Amino acid sequence: MTETATLDSFDLSLLKLVQVNNLMPARMLAEKVGLSESAVLRRLRQMRANGTIAADVDMVVDEVGDRGGKEREHDEIACVDHDYRCERHD
Repeated sequence: MTETATLDSFDLSLLKLVQVNNLMPARMLAEKVGLSESAVLRRLRQMRANGTIAADVDMVVDEVGDRGGKEREHDEIACVDHDYRCERHD
């Protein structure tokens, strides 16, 4: 069950960073937001536990060849969780 989360400026800064790159090491996140590495890890763990961070996902872009004279198109495949349930967006 998720609990109500109160986010401070550090949490919001962390969320902005992990939305761009959820694989950024805690050390780098800590440098960017001005916290210790352990504080960053604790905050990320808490935001995952309370549902603020619902999932860590990867976006895969599959390049598709020429279709009917169009230049290159991309089919996006969004994996919604690490159980490998994916949706294809054409």
